[in-house]
Amino acid sequence: MRQYYATHKEKWLGRVKCYREANREKIAERGKQFREDNAELVKARKLVYCQANREKEAARARRWTAVNRERKRQTDKAYYEQHRGDFIARARKRQKSLQGVFTQADILRLYETQHKRCAGCAKPLRGNYEIDHVIPVSKGGSNSPENLELLCRACNRRKHSMMPEEWAARIGKLFV
Repeated sequence: MRQYYATHKEKWLGRVKCYREANREKIAERGKQFREDNAELVKARKLVYCQANREKEAARARRWTAVNRERKRQTDKAYYEQHRGDFIARARKRQKSLQGVFTQADILRLYETQHKRCAGCAKPLRGNYEIDHVIPVSKGGSNSPENLELLCRACNRRKHSMMPEEWAARIGKLFV
């Protein structure tokens, strides 16, 4: 068979293509049935593939999200609504484990220390700022005044939960 395939490769590929075109639904149904019958195997293979091709899968996911923004928003919203209790429980647990407390006076002192400018882009805040944790709470940061900075809304959205080094590199600042 291998020798035949090697000598008649174009003819063989033509037949395969023709068969696939003529039996598209039949092939799809067989694939669907296989995935249903072998769900654990398929899941394990997918996991192995995704771990071996992280960058490729991340790029694929970004492309899909860019093309399907509204659908992504809807699925994320539905997932949140379905698992809302879990999200709230995690947030409460994180809040309880936080160390440190800040007051309005600490924020006003920080506002003056930063010369009323965003810590990210240095644009004037004009009283419109968001309190950001330099080391994100999700990555072990505290709630103490020393771990806070004031950012404009745009910078805070871009920073999200990045560590200081990653954020500095992203905005083009040298981190010392």
